[in-house]
Amino acid sequence: MCDFEESLCDFEIEDEVGTWVWMYPKQDNVSFPYANQDHTYNTGYGHYLAAPLTNDRDGIVGRVVTPEFQMERHEPQCLSFWYIHNGQMLFDTLTVFLRQGTVVYPAALWRENANHGYSWLWANIPIPSGNSKFNVIWEAKQRRWNSMGVMILDDIELHMSECPKIGTCNFQYGTCGWQNLYPSVNGTQDIVWLQAKGSDGLVNDAPAADHSGDTEGSIVDLKGDAGELSINTVVASGSESNHWYETLPTYGAWVQGQVRIEAKNFIGQNIAYQLHVIGIRHSQASIIALDDFQFEHRISCPRMPALLTTTPTPTPLVWSCDFSVDFCGMVPVEGFTASWVRNDTLEQIDGTQDPYYITISGKGTASIITTRFEASPLSPLCLTFYYIIDGANAGALSILPRQGQNTKEGFPMTDSDEILSEHRCPFSVVFPYQGDYLGEALWTQGRPQGDQWLTAHANINFEEPVEIVIEGEVGSNQNGIIALDEIKIHQASCSIIKPTDTPGEKCHYLAAPLENGRNGIVGRIVTPEFEKERHESQCLKF
Repeated sequence: MCDFEESLCDFEIEDEVGTWVWMYPKQDNVSFPYANQDHTYNTGYGHYLAAPLTNDRDGIVGRVVTPEFQMERHEPQCLSFWYIHNGQMLFDTLTVFLRQGTVVYPAALWRENANHGYSWLWANIPIPSGNSKFNVIWEAKQRRWNSMGVMILDDIELHMSECPKIGTCNFQYGTCGWQNLYPSVNGTQDIVWLQAKGSDGLVNDAPAADHSGDTEGSIVDLKGDAGELSINTVVASGSESNHWYETLPTYGAWVQGQVRIEAKNFIGQNIAYQLHVIGIRHSQASIIALDDFQFEHRISCPRMPALLTTTPTPTPLVWSCDFSVDFCGMVPVEGFTASWVRNDTLEQIDGTQDPYYITISGKGTASIITTRFEASPLSPLCLTFYYIIDGANAGALSILPRQGQNTKEGFPMTDSDEILSEHRCPFSVVFPYQGDYLGEALWTQGRPQGDQWLTAHANINFEEPVEIVIEGEVGSNQNGIIALDEIKIHQASCSIIKPTDTPGEKCHYLAAPLENGRNGIVGRIVTPEFEKERHESQCLKF
């Protein structure tokens, strides 16, 4: 229907306290938050519609209205679109209404009021059958608050068919909203999933037929010199959790996979999540392909293929640091105004013995660098660590790869190098002080996550030796906390180690959010039924 690249496609903009803006990210003089890429082309030059949410107004920002459509009698229709909601949680809403003639139905077809950062999310809405002409309306509404945000629309389509469950796809006529994850927090650099079919002749990269045996049937397969396959959930912050993992044997045929995604992990948290399917090829001759994704509500959902009961082999550690004695050979990067210091005042991580961690002292940016590590696509490393970012505008934490300009052999030692060589590094310690950063951050986070230790991980996968730079930037809140502990580098891919990246694994609780703008009973918790022994006293503890 409209990707907004050439025009507004006869869509109408109705202004209220604000407006929807037709724009592209790289244009000049954009004075509000916006996404760096559109959805159609995933570049800074693709167009979309954006509704700025400013900090000085309340009410309906504006509406986007489609041209008038003729609804076929008793024919199912499905409206799909991509959107970004980067507004105030629960209060700023993006709503879809149906209008027939001059009458706007009061019941919304769809509504979103959760902040998902700048993640592009896909929505589809069934259009009620009938024989009337109709328009579809998107309405952006905001409450006044102390920050700015944006709502964005792109790639709107009207299909003459029933709406599929989001994610369900046989890849015959497209990818149904599945998209390659381009270089980012969770992204890869050179390996992408391609839509293909047996008749294409790509016999070295794709099966001869799809899951049903049709040589004209389309699938997606993995292209690149990299078998392993895993399915993770990813939330808007970039935190990722594994649910299914296979070290692929040579099946030589289609094999059914199945996994339960526990919705209870997300319900009540107002967290949107996406599925991240990761494939790793170990040779050019291998084939990894996917077909016929289906999402169903089921009570029974056993894992397929069934897990073999084997004892996992622990992955060797290349390097680790818990800061119990010192910085383990890490040295500061020169030219920054703040510094990393050891501290022991926060609550220690569950299961650890020492109380020490590192935090930032001073204002500005603090940067510290490890020694050089050898990694390659066929021998990747996995960096894992614990972190805390607590307090509004506390700052940001980033993990960056850097290529030094000097080799280990023959590098001139300085006084500081002689001191560092006594530290507990399990290999020769030589620290280049000059080098180039390699692309984007391996991992970055700038949103406050609360005063609890969280886990994170990042793959280290480069053709040349790299150093790891840990960079912390202090925000405007001088009382905020940025802390780091238990840094480990494993001799394995993160998909094998399967770090969870979820807080509170050892202890959970129930919470009832108390929100402004409502009165009454929030909810109830009911125990199972107990039988009381006659004349026996009992005590309930909680």
